[in-house]
Amino acid sequence: MNGAPAPSYSSGQAIAAMEKLAKTTLPAGYGYEWTGTALQEKAASGQTGFILVLAVVFAYLFLVGLYESTAIPIAALLSVAVACLAR
Repeated sequence: MNGAPAPSYSSGQAIAAMEKLAKTTLPAGYGYEWTGTALQEKAASGQTGFILVLAVVFAYLFLVGLYESTAIPIAALLSVAVACLAR
């Protein structure tokens, strides 16, 4: 069975709806599995925070190497964060 989210629904909402539908309508002994991008989305769920922290740490380390200082990169990273919040 293939499915796709309706307009104005996210892929996460579509996955949750398909899982709920499968649990309530499939006969005993039948199951489902995800393939393609839905499988990747399910595998990567919950890792966003870790990846964001890792990206900030690597950006800091690259800036330390660029500026040859440990204090200047902190100011640079904070100024980017403030600029994003000021939008």
